[in-house]
Amino acid sequence: MELLVVIAIIGISSGIVLKGFDSNQKVETELEIEGLKLSAIINAQKNDALSGKRVEGAVSGCDYAITVDADRSGYSMGTCNPGTQTLKSGITFTAIETVSFKSPFAKVYSGSDEIGPGQTREQVDFVLQKTVSGVTKSKTISVFGNGLVDETAAVVVTSSVTCDSWTYTPTQACQSDGTQTVSASDPQPAGCTGGTPNTTQSCTYVPPVTTCTSWTYTPTQACQSDGTQTVSASDPQPAGCTGGTPNTTQSCTAPTCSDGSQNGTETGIDCGGTCTVARDGVTYGTVLAEDGRCWLSTNLGVNVSQLPNITSYNDTDGYGWLFQWGRNADGHQIPTSVTTSTALAPGVNDPGHSMFILDYRSIMNWRYTSNVGLWQGVAGINNPCPAGFRLPTQAEWNAVKVAANMKGFITAFNTSLKLTDDGYRINSGIVYRGGQGLYWSSTAAVNSIITMEIFSSTAGTRNVLGAVTGKAVRCIKD
Repeated sequence: MELLVVIAIIGISSGIVLKGFDSNQKVETELEIEGLKLSAIINAQKNDALSGKRVEGAVSGCDYAITVDADRSGYSMGTCNPGTQTLKSGITFTAIETVSFKSPFAKVYSGSDEIGPGQTREQVDFVLQKTVSGVTKSKTISVFGNGLVDETAAVVVTSSVTCDSWTYTPTQACQSDGTQTVSASDPQPAGCTGGTPNTTQSCTYVPPVTTCTSWTYTPTQACQSDGTQTVSASDPQPAGCTGGTPNTTQSCTAPTCSDGSQNGTETGIDCGGTCTVARDGVTYGTVLAEDGRCWLSTNLGVNVSQLPNITSYNDTDGYGWLFQWGRNADGHQIPTSVTTSTALAPGVNDPGHSMFILDYRSIMNWRYTSNVGLWQGVAGINNPCPAGFRLPTQAEWNAVKVAANMKGFITAFNTSLKLTDDGYRINSGIVYRGGQGLYWSSTAAVNSIITMEIFSSTAGTRNVLGAVTGKAVRCIKD
């Protein structure tokens, strides 16, 4: 029995076919690399007529021969090493012929090797190789068979091509840094091994829609008397949120006129705006004057509600009570109070009645003797001013006169104090209403009580008319 093995290189469709073969059949196998298809066809034939003859085959242009000995004692085979053939675009093909058979005879020669009965040497290797940019990729087809026509030939394919691309599938949502983890599949090129797929990829982060729930609030008005104030909202939270409804007002501590701070509608510390004080049934406004001090906004006896009606220095709505110096607000100060000619005895500071005491002995006092200790400070005896207020001193009258540039009726009225010309009260009644403005100070000495006088074109302080005279009182905050 003779065995003819012919191996050739052809181009056929893709895929690797493995099958057994027997007499007069063939096995085809192929692989593809870099666009070149490589196929091997193994023909197995019975040919007893080849005894002593030479049978030739070819592997990619390389001849080799199998010779059957004349005495049928065995086969011998010439060696063939075709080297490397360049096939296409830098791709090389090498066929290394090492075919051998299991011999039914005494011996088999493969090249210079002798194989005894029942031994096997059987392998044909085909190597397809290409070098790109200094990197070599190759694949090998190894064809095995035991040489008998009714047994199986197997094809083994190995590859050294490294994978360089994959299909990536996200395994998490896109994170805030614009990345996400991925799993890799379908490595390319086909049949490759190894390589390092990515574990993350870039992505477009879309922040979640979050409704704002808190803001930073800034007051846009002073705290109101109801303990609220309007606010503007900024810096919504959490970061990146949208929508939501910020507050337009917030709670606050309502200002008072005794909290030691300038707040609310005040124009000074606990002064001006809506700050009022009251005494003897009359409510008084307060005002921050040009001297920086807090004064009552009207004369004693004039309610703050009348202030809008006071439009000139001789407006009767601005005329108030007329006090005898040192007396309390016992009713005598009312311009229509009844009179008496009985002066008080020494040591008595409270007449105990509401009558206006006349100066029938020309002593210029409602007492038989003077008491310059009256009306001194907020705790002074008979202080007629509301709590926390007192009569101004001569120095304080001079200071506000200079600061407000008072030079007569009109300039004195056009100040923040709106001083009016109330006239004064003597034995004969009230005189010079609308023509003179006389205001008591607390500065006093025996037979000398200082008055702030306002005339048509002058204003200043001096000792004029005694304590028995009824004059206006304007209080200053202590």
